Amino acid sequence: ALSRAITACERALLGLLGGGCQVPIGAFAELRDHRLHLTAVVASPDGKEVLREHRTGSDPVKLGTEVGEALLRSVADRILEQLYGRPTIAPEQP
Repeated sequence: ALSRAITACERALLGLLGGGCQVPIGAFAELRDHRLHLTAVVASPDGKEVLREHRTGSDPVKLGTEVGEALLRSVADRILEQLYGRPTIAPEQP
């Protein structure tokens, strides 16, 4: 159950942002003190901009979505648009 919750949390974030193997996005979820902790990062392709977000929650999908939305409210949406070459939040996965 724990592995499933951790995976669901990370996948919710990556799904919202369109994370795949060629996208500079990272997500790491873990259980600490009986709560899920999610740390995420989005970087520009050249590495000059790196955005980080960290939150704690109990619902894995909600937590992943909240962290993804927080990153998009910053400049992650612009970074992802530059990377994909079109304005989209979650492009199709390869």
